[in-house]
Amino acid sequence: MQQIKKTKFLLLDQYLLIPIVLLVFFAAFFLVYEDIKDRTIKEFNNEQLVLARTASQAISGFFNETEANLTFLTQVESIIDFDDMGKKMMQLFFENHRSIIAGLTRVDSVGNIVHTYPIDSSVIGTNIAYQKHVSHILENHKPVISDVFKAVQGYYAIAMHIPIFKKDTYVGSLAMLIPIDALGKQYLANIEIRGTGNVWLLSENGIEIYCPIEGHIGQNIFHISNENPATLNLLEEIRNNKSGTVISVHEENSSKNRNLFLEKYISFYRTPLENTYWTILISYQEKDIYTELYRLRNRLIIVFSLLLGAILFYFYSLAKVRNLLREAAKRRQAEKTLRQSEERFRNLFENSAVGNTITFLDDRIKTNKAFKEMLGYSDDDFKFVNWQEITHPVDVELSRQVIDSMLQGEYSTREFEKRYLHKNGKTVLTEVRTTLQNDEYGNPLYFINTIIDITERKHQEYLLKEKNEEIETQNEEYKQINIELQKAIAKAEENDRLKTAFLQNMNHEIRTPLNAIAGFTQLLSRSDITDEERANFGSIIENSSAQLVSIINDVLSIASLETKQETLTIEKVNINEILNDLHAIFKPQAEIKGVALDAHTQLSNEQSEIYTDKTKVTQILTNFLSNALKFTHKGYISFGYLLKDVDNKPVLEFFIEDSGIGIDAEHIEKIFERFRQADLSISYKYGGTGLGLSISKGLVDLLGGTIWVSSEPGKGSTFNFTLPYRIKNEN
Repeated sequence: MQQIKKTKFLLLDQYLLIPIVLLVFFAAFFLVYEDIKDRTIKEFNNEQLVLARTASQAISGFFNETEANLTFLTQVESIIDFDDMGKKMMQLFFENHRSIIAGLTRVDSVGNIVHTYPIDSSVIGTNIAYQKHVSHILENHKPVISDVFKAVQGYYAIAMHIPIFKKDTYVGSLAMLIPIDALGKQYLANIEIRGTGNVWLLSENGIEIYCPIEGHIGQNIFHISNENPATLNLLEEIRNNKSGTVISVHEENSSKNRNLFLEKYISFYRTPLENTYWTILISYQEKDIYTELYRLRNRLIIVFSLLLGAILFYFYSLAKVRNLLREAAKRRQAEKTLRQSEERFRNLFENSAVGNTITFLDDRIKTNKAFKEMLGYSDDDFKFVNWQEITHPVDVELSRQVIDSMLQGEYSTREFEKRYLHKNGKTVLTEVRTTLQNDEYGNPLYFINTIIDITERKHQEYLLKEKNEEIETQNEEYKQINIELQKAIAKAEENDRLKTAFLQNMNHEIRTPLNAIAGFTQLLSRSDITDEERANFGSIIENSSAQLVSIINDVLSIASLETKQETLTIEKVNINEILNDLHAIFKPQAEIKGVALDAHTQLSNEQSEIYTDKTKVTQILTNFLSNALKFTHKGYISFGYLLKDVDNKPVLEFFIEDSGIGIDAEHIEKIFERFRQADLSISYKYGGTGLGLSISKGLVDLLGGTIWVSSEPGKGSTFNFTLPYRIKNEN
């Protein structure tokens, strides 16, 4: 009786304790409520900043990846020179990225659209240098991202231009056009904002690149908000800070409340992009923050309700005990049946011809005989082994991912390839099929694995792949050989053509003085000519002979240079004397043509003495001056030298400048080649073999100098060459 009373008293104490605990809990809740409120606001703002920062990283990652892809593309020769293959590569790039971009455009070095894809013939050839971002890249030759602008294709977009260089020379840019709202839809539209919140994207100049509110995209936020001072304060905060939260205004996202601007919290995060920045903003109302507090209150109500339910359930459970005892008897019978089933499974498992293992949740494994033989282990070796110890280190993480995904319910069965470690240290390649076994309540028990050795098969696949790669390499080598062969054939054909043209020209040049000599020699034998005519005929024969000798000397010189038999006679040479002598020789001819001839010497006579081959220097200057007089009908001819330092070595840089007919740009690169004249029609008009410049280049090379020319048709030419300034005989 006493025991019963004691039990009732203890039960009464327990029942009194429950409301006391509940009252204490309520009191604690009200004491910390204000603190929770402040922390909730702070945590809510931080949550929005995390969302904005995550979206910012995604957009930055997109531009970084796209810039890397476009930069790689701009380094391809087909894009630089822009041939048909370059157009095909642009098409492929667009097709692979058409989900996010609207166009891909090749712009030349002055801002003209060379090509665009999708192809729009109406804009090809259009000059877009007036666009701010295009002007920026034309000036700085650096990657640039535009603000929102209207493309010549007719739609609002954002452009990213990557410069294209050819041997360090800017030759244009490759531009990617992104629809104004594409990036927002891609990276912002799916962000889940609590309550009435919105996420939007601003450019550096305040243009709304993305906004879920209809009509906002492409507009200036300051104008949309009717130039509200709070909006101006928001823009100032963005300019001065990378991230933060301010109170500003934004339009309500509701068809019923259009043009209704509400005061909202706005969290922002600035994203740097090349030459500009964008800002991701998340707006929300104060009620969205307090929703969390309301939820907390509701959760407490639920908790107390659950506590009350638990007490009621406690008494209810006592009535269920008897039923549980009856169920226990049934369970024992079921366990007996399960043991019999497991015995049958064990026999099948152990005697299977393929490798079988059971992986338990604590990483222990049970294996059959076939699997042990596959890895060279005995029964004793597997007593204390878990699956990581026999797995190749590279595949441990893969196996862990498979296990985790199956435990999370993503798969019930997985097939994959896996590497095991043989007892001798070698790698065994296998194909694994894994199945998760659960208990009657759906709780995971272990994994059953069927494992097949595919090492030999993989080895054969590798050998086949290696052979295929070898064949592909040989094919590429054959292709390269064919290309080089085609180039050699083309070069040979070009040389044959040039030599044929040269021989035809030589035929003309040699026959002209020979015919003059033969003709006027016959006239001299006539008795009916006067002494004046005889003297004139003799002068013509003399000039023709000199012309013929000059032609022969040119041919001998070029032959000597071609066979590398030309030798040098190094001696002390006074450069000033050579220039003065040539000035005296050519001045009468210049005066006859009415052309001013000037010689310029920078150094004193003593300083102008260098060691070189006087004959060859004189021949070079004579060739240039003869050409200048031949092709200059009015104006001037100026020649001389300057002492310069090139690569820390002193050189004399000679110049022969005239105001003659000039040279077309297409001929300048080949003007010093053998058997080549700038224009064959000039040869027939002015005469000459076309060998003078080739001889001059060969002699300059022989003397250790360099030669070049700059010219403009109709304005004249300037020939330059250098000679080492050797004041000591270094032979």
